[in-house]
Amino acid sequence: MKKITEYLNVIISSADISNPSGQELASTAILIGNQTVHWSGDNYFKLKGAIGDALKTDRDLVKSYSIKTFEDEAIKYLRPHIQSQTTINDSIATDFKNLLIEKPIIRFRVVRDIHGIALKNIQTILTLGPYDIFHFESHKKVYENIVDVPLPDMLWRNSSKSFLISYSVESRDQQKAIEVADISFEKFETTISFLMGLPVGEFEVGILNYSGWKVQRAFLFGDNRGYYDTSNAVGSMQQVTLDQDYFVNKKLGYDRLWELVASTRLTEIESKTLLAIQWIGYALRDPNIQSAFMKVAISLEIIFTYHEKEIINPSILYRISEGAALILGNNADERFEIEADIKKLYSIRSSIAHSGKANVHSSDYYSILKYARNVVLKLLSNKRLVKINTPEQLFKKLKKMKYSCEAI
Repeated sequence: MKKITEYLNVIISSADISNPSGQELASTAILIGNQTVHWSGDNYFKLKGAIGDALKTDRDLVKSYSIKTFEDEAIKYLRPHIQSQTTINDSIATDFKNLLIEKPIIRFRVVRDIHGIALKNIQTILTLGPYDIFHFESHKKVYENIVDVPLPDMLWRNSSKSFLISYSVESRDQQKAIEVADISFEKFETTISFLMGLPVGEFEVGILNYSGWKVQRAFLFGDNRGYYDTSNAVGSMQQVTLDQDYFVNKKLGYDRLWELVASTRLTEIESKTLLAIQWIGYALRDPNIQSAFMKVAISLEIIFTYHEKEIINPSILYRISEGAALILGNNADERFEIEADIKKLYSIRSSIAHSGKANVHSSDYYSILKYARNVVLKLLSNKRLVKINTPEQLFKKLKKMKYSCEAI
């Protein structure tokens, strides 16, 4: 791996301190003294690539600085060298890195609006995993106490009747805190979608990705000089009450799901389970049935494959269909039926992936969704399966089940 020094020198060498002949669409510029410094055309992409690569040379920097903040800090630090077009050595690069790392880590509570929900008890803050959900008007003082100063009314403008969600992040950079929190907020959206098990329509919970209710209109103009118009309401019109027992149902494993979401130490199979949940959540939020079908299929592949680079071949398909059958079926007949169903559904997946098939029947989508969701629920709640830590242990367990039959 290259050292940070080499990437910082690319930033310097790709800078243009002359007046460019024309303005490129891809460009950035700064003012140094009375000179304007440009990175445009190919040099713009060299700059962006070098910034990303320089940041990735240190895990501590990646965890606590956004790309934008790191770029601003790097260009500010390198200004004298950019102006004089002189390269830097390892000592200067190390000083720059240490300057960033020496900045204190701050714990931020990132708060955003959450839409499509209600709480039965607005006086209580609802905690689901690492998230706190609360009614703004009832808990405004909580956040004023954190910063120990009265917060201006304009900060909470238009929030008086809303619900908010918060997530805590440790970072040296405000922008990085928002980026990390937004990734987690998206996971919250997909997790809630998975728990509800319904495609977005009548119900929708959203933070960053919320469509809401709207009216769609259409106008028809006929050759007979007649015209027609029609309108219909689409989208979510009902609120989801989040502080109901359903969302922490112990029997279904929902309480354990939130524990996993909050955990920073997951086993390999737990990480795969959470990733599968995310993909099922993506599918349920996707209005395109072909795309949604593929996302659900991916969730099964995550659970039943050993390695990320494994391709879907007959052996993998057999592992997925047989694994799901053994987990979900209660007897031999049920397992034969589930195995055959999943093989049929995977022929549809292959048609979409390899020939662009656009026709996916809703019954097939709901069928693969049912199987994938139920496999995940079994992994969350079954006493024998929750003890499994790796995919290898899972397959060993399933193989033992398969061969634990009576002798002929």
